[in-house]
Amino acid sequence: MRRARAIHVLTEKERGDLNGYLTGLPATIIPNFVPDAATPDSPAPWAAQVEGRDVWLFLARIHEKKGWPALLDAWDVLCAADPGSAQGLALVFCGWIDGDDSFAVRLAQSAARHGNVIHAGPQYGADKLASFARADVFVLPSMSEGLPMTVLEAVRQDALIAMSAACNLPDFFPQAAVNTGTDTQTILAALQRIRAMPSETRAAMRAAATAHLQQSYGEQAVMARYLALYAACQTHRL
Repeated sequence: MRRARAIHVLTEKERGDLNGYLTGLPATIIPNFVPDAATPDSPAPWAAQVEGRDVWLFLARIHEKKGWPALLDAWDVLCAADPGSAQGLALVFCGWIDGDDSFAVRLAQSAARHGNVIHAGPQYGADKLASFARADVFVLPSMSEGLPMTVLEAVRQDALIAMSAACNLPDFFPQAAVNTGTDTQTILAALQRIRAMPSETRAAMRAAATAHLQQSYGEQAVMARYLALYAACQTHRL
């Protein structure tokens, strides 16, 4: 590692982890890019179950590290406080269950109380894109991530982003994303803030996220950074 002219990392968090292991390494941050995606030809497989509702989408592996327990707790409080408005909402979980037996039980309990929570299972390919396209809000209150491509894919499909700082995309805050934190109270505050947002504010945040995505996470922007890194390595300018 000491002999390397460059070490590629995805985020500032990764660079910090690297420096914690061995200081003074030539670490360069270049994120993954998200490819352009066409508008899906067909609706999400689960769309008929939430027709006419404002969809809040959680698409990730169903593991406590991803923050689903605190999200479900916050959702329960939000809906209990305003049952009438809750009928116009839907919280959709997409993803495979990673050994967490309590998820199905707790989801069924919440669905019985509020009638607006579903688990649609894993989504791949065109179904995944259609799921992002149907989302009004994408929620990922994760406690640990590398560089979550799902967030960038959701931005590409024009969803409003609500995520934790542990998603390691701090450059989206505060203009282009809402910070959820990772505990029930901070997630609830984020949900309430989004619910209270005028449509114009939501639209402005989505537009800011799309513009930032193209500037920093678009294919051409990322490729340019790779080429600059390779050129610097060749000329020993690192």
